[in-house]
Amino acid sequence: MAIPATDAVQAIAFLRHLFKPYTDGFIEIRPLSKHKPHANRTTYRLPECLKGEAGQALSQHIISLAMRGYDVYVGVCPRVAPEGPGRKLGKDASEQVGAVWVDLDSRPL
Repeated sequence: MAIPATDAVQAIAFLRHLFKPYTDGFIEIRPLSKHKPHANRTTYRLPECLKGEAGQALSQHIISLAMRGYDVYVGVCPRVAPEGPGRKLGKDASEQVGAVWVDLDSRPL
């Protein structure tokens, strides 16, 4: 399945804008689904992952997960290190906040 070029351009433009304040760290990509098999989290090194071919690969990875039916979450705060043995990407993995976000999840009335 081909990824529409406009989607890839919009995805990397969004990520570049979101992570513009940061000169170091890792972007966390977390695919989730109640109906699909588990997919691993991935991390990408800032700022290299937002440039050139690496930026294209990152946006294509995100879009391909979405096209396969995953909800794709991007950690809006960079992580200080990639996830690894004995190291989780929880709240202690972020040391900088350059964006504020709110989750508005609700059930239909």
